[in-house]
Amino acid sequence: MRARLTLVAGVVLTSACLDPVASARRQGPACVATHQAPCDNLDLRSELRSPTATAQPTWTRIMLPLDNAYGINDDGVVVGVVKNAAAYWAPGVRKVLHAPPAQPKSYVATDVNELKAVVGLAWMGSNIYRALYWKDLNTAAVDLGDLGGGRAEALAINDSGVVVGNSTLAASPLDYHAFKWTAASGMKDINPPGYTASVALDVSNDGTIVGMAEYTGPGYKRAAVKWDPKGNITILAAGPSTDVWGRGVDRAGTVAGMLFGRATLWAQNGTATYIGGSLQARAASRLSDVQRAVGYFYPSIGGVKPWTTRTGVETALPVATTESGDATDVNTCGWVVGWSNYAAYNYRTAGTLWKPSTCDQ
Repeated sequence: MRARLTLVAGVVLTSACLDPVASARRQGPACVATHQAPCDNLDLRSELRSPTATAQPTWTRIMLPLDNAYGINDDGVVVGVVKNAAAYWAPGVRKVLHAPPAQPKSYVATDVNELKAVVGLAWMGSNIYRALYWKDLNTAAVDLGDLGGGRAEALAINDSGVVVGNSTLAASPLDYHAFKWTAASGMKDINPPGYTASVALDVSNDGTIVGMAEYTGPGYKRAAVKWDPKGNITILAAGPSTDVWGRGVDRAGTVAGMLFGRATLWAQNGTATYIGGSLQARAASRLSDVQRAVGYFYPSIGGVKPWTTRTGVETALPVATTESGDATDVNTCGWVVGWSNYAAYNYRTAGTLWKPSTCDQ
């Protein structure tokens, strides 16, 4: 079962990472590295400071002691979930983040910024989710509230502490609206006019937000959406397909996502460019500040596979033919995280780090 954040009818749902049965099936060693060195001994920070290399990197796949990995910062801190609890991994340490006071059935960490502030969500049971914020890796989780409907999910955070995600409304508890949260202003509804549901999926350090919106009335449509730092809204693309969304944004305002089932970049002027290449990648899930995109593709044989591209060079990240995986985030150096399953461990799903041989910057 794919353990990742999944868009369904405008709602961001969590799959196996919040499934106690799926988590109970995961067996095997906590940490295995394909290059025969313990993954906790990696010195990511020194490599992040290494000189820029001009050659295209080769990639090493590393099994992390997490059930799933969702985010990574430039210090190599990875956040995700282990045994139904939000957790982080950094060289030499794996630690569970403090649970929120309400005692959820499970909770996950979805993103981490350069100050090591973390956001995520808690599953309280039934269809109730709460948006969470950790000021740092050692403090208690704070519930960010909601837009009146009792449910909210925090999905991304920038270095200024701006948090984005989605929440339900009191007047329409089945529809999610995108939100922007700051410590000064709290949670604000940023749903695009003319759309019934939306979700904000990423935010850059200048405050540009990207995501997806849906109109669920007659003449259904889904749109990839961009909010500039002043709150002005741009519909990058829209159509009757469910395969349209903006998922990642870099510091230059370039947006990565999916356009009608194809991995796409939108330039600042809104021009769309297909970047799926010969692998025909389906989606670009994140974009680094030096424009390395990551996501997934479907090969002719086997399940979903992780993928990355930069400067026109695409790479199928290493997994075996019978294995699956998805790349969900990337840092400035080019360290890619996500999930994959491992044939050697009865196809156990685990958080995964794909390590490049050279740094992008």
